[in-house]
Amino acid sequence: MRVAWHYTIGLRAIKILETGFLRPATAGVPESETPVVWFSARQHWEPTANKLRQKPDGSLDSLSFEETIALGKGGWRFGLPIEHLTPWRHLKAKANISSETVLGLVRSAKKQGADPAFWY
Repeated sequence: MRVAWHYTIGLRAIKILETGFLRPATAGVPESETPVVWFSARQHWEPTANKLRQKPDGSLDSLSFEETIALGKGGWRFGLPIEHLTPWRHLKAKANISSETVLGLVRSAKKQGADPAFWY
């Protein structure tokens, strides 16, 4: 059985464990789009799970894996069989993600070393 993982930090894993649910983030998601929980078939860490930190000047700084784990109180992953998930190539249409958003997500992800072929 192949498994895909929802990667997160310890601070967020606490809430997941308390509720027993993975809930999609809805901040910044247009009403026309269906919020989703992201999974990755990468077996170590999904680079897009790295967090951002706001600098004193207000700009954002991408954290490394090590910084994300340290500041987030650890790294966690929750897995599901891939056969139960929608691959990225189908998810874009199923969740009604705009072409503009898709291009932005893919461009940003590739800069971080991610590969959308692993996304569910």
